[in-house]
Amino acid sequence: MNEKHSEMERLKSIAEGPGYDDGSIDGKIHSRMFHIFSECMRDGATLEIGPAEGLVTGLIADKTQDLTALEPTASMADNLEKRFSKVSVERELVEQWMPKRRFDNIFMMYVLEHVLDAAHSLQRVSRWLADGGRLFVAVPNAMSLHRQAGVEMGILENTNSPSERDLMLGHRRVYTLTTLIQDIESTGLSIVKQGGVFIKIASIAQIKQWNWNGKLLDALLALGERYPQIASDIYAVAEKN
Repeated sequence: MNEKHSEMERLKSIAEGPGYDDGSIDGKIHSRMFHIFSECMRDGATLEIGPAEGLVTGLIADKTQDLTALEPTASMADNLEKRFSKVSVERELVEQWMPKRRFDNIFMMYVLEHVLDAAHSLQRVSRWLADGGRLFVAVPNAMSLHRQAGVEMGILENTNSPSERDLMLGHRRVYTLTTLIQDIESTGLSIVKQGGVFIKIASIAQIKQWNWNGKLLDALLALGERYPQIASDIYAVAEKN
């Protein structure tokens, strides 16, 4: 119980901090990611784990009549309930929640970098899938071009080192495509699709300051799909056989 209370307080502190984007940049990345995921969705019950400020909750809700959101942070859960009246909001940590049914789609977008034990969380969540159900995972990429540039500039010790924004957002780890696939496959799920989104050549703060236009952002989003190994964000879709 003490560990749960500590984690809840940690998440509350992060949610109240300055790290979260207003959605202008992250929202574009998340929307592009969801567009890719939506092509692989099954019909039926859907679970979104850790929606936070709900950047894609509305997009998911448009694709399914049966959406549950698992959000442990009270202020964010309150906001989700106000904005999405048809979404069932559960207030619990992924490590603690016990669902009463299985799901045909489970979204873990930008969750694994936050949790205490990513492998354990993946094992738990994989058991929540119905047969033939699919898991959609997105995480920051350790080999992102901007992180590699940070190493060359001496800002980061190595590509796995947390950046200033990682620390503000409470990130505990970063992944490569290889390590992400390994962790997912260790649960017994089969990979259906993998890739990347967005070539990030500057920080979020710099992108906003320089007021990059829509065409440039769209081009960088597309290039991430072409060159996933150096994209800022990577993903995998996995299926329970």
